[in-house]
Amino acid sequence: MRVGVIVALLVIFAVLDATSVAVPKARQLLRRARDVQAGLDAARAKNEARMAALRANKAGTNYRDRFGSEPYLKLHGANEQVKGTVVVFHGFSGMPVQQNPLVEYLFNQGYDVFDASVAGHYRVNVPGPEVSFPGSDHLKAAGLSPLTNTFVAWPYPDYGRDPIADYTREVETTWDIMKTLRSPFFAAGLSAGAVQALGIAAAHPEIKRVAAFAPLLDLEPAKKKQLTTAAQLITASRELPGSPKAQWDGWFAWDKSNPFPQGCFWALQKYGQRVARESSRFKSNKQQLFLVTTANEDAADSAATQSFFNAVGGAAAGNVYYSYAAAQKVPHPINALDARSQGMINFYYKTLFQETARFFASGAVKSARLGVQDLNPQLPGYTEPAKMDWDVNAFGGSMGQALPAHVDLWNVK
Repeated sequence: MRVGVIVALLVIFAVLDATSVAVPKARQLLRRARDVQAGLDAARAKNEARMAALRANKAGTNYRDRFGSEPYLKLHGANEQVKGTVVVFHGFSGMPVQQNPLVEYLFNQGYDVFDASVAGHYRVNVPGPEVSFPGSDHLKAAGLSPLTNTFVAWPYPDYGRDPIADYTREVETTWDIMKTLRSPFFAAGLSAGAVQALGIAAAHPEIKRVAAFAPLLDLEPAKKKQLTTAAQLITASRELPGSPKAQWDGWFAWDKSNPFPQGCFWALQKYGQRVARESSRFKSNKQQLFLVTTANEDAADSAATQSFFNAVGGAAAGNVYYSYAAAQKVPHPINALDARSQGMINFYYKTLFQETARFFASGAVKSARLGVQDLNPQLPGYTEPAKMDWDVNAFGGSMGQALPAHVDLWNVK
């Protein structure tokens, strides 16, 4: 009898002891979930408030009223385990929708993702018909198209604006939105977006690793020469009799479909050079960079990227540099699957996405796999971007963010 009583008492004590441990642990987990949810809600609210303010005054803010133009958050539930948060930036003249395939892949790999915007790109007027006034023919000859577009939201050197300050302001606003999300933090971007991804990491050491695809740290030499010629022509044309001097700034884009004037390239170049000069920050902060370029470059200067790679410590500091060979026919928009450039598109995108996720998770990249074409060269289902078949149900959300129907990342291992 005594033995039975003792055993019963031991069982009771064991249960009480387990309960004394389990209850506080459960409470701790509940508090953590509440804190995480508060952080998720705060990020969503800040992003929505920012966009709502632009939408409310479209005329005054030059809001880009177009599907897929707004930054958005793709987040797991507060009780789900995540590997961290990635901020992704699209390329110059693009929109967040351009990065949907990468966002979806990273999300499925266990990351929360903030698909952000490059400075000024959600604030742009749609170009109108061509106008003709003194100097227009000279601009056309240089490859520029005069448009009725005054894109005042962008920093033009001619307006006395500081493009570095504008990019920095965008970086800080982006960080203010994402800082309440779950760490560790990572960044990725294409072209101008790659520069902004590097810029936000330089400003915030909390960002552990950056994947930069064709970063526009400097303009490709031929593009720079064209820009210089155009700038000279614009300067001369402003002085012609009858020329509306006040209207020349920002009225000229590369083609009718691109509402971003040539002054934007100069602003971007200034910011890219600023980021390149900050190479010591990445080294001292022990941040790792995955830099990807292509031999078929027509916008970014790959030599500048190679020099930047060396300046941040190269492979010895844990960084990775990879360049697609000319024969692989990978264009400047390396991970923009809805953008065919120079008659090319990246047929190696699956392995690029895989190695990007591997890099974020471990800091390692299996470079040999980046040259593996894990995709039918015919790209089943692909059509020209203007005729792209968007699957609006693939992404959900208030805006119905979509993926191109041809993108099949769910079977990627």
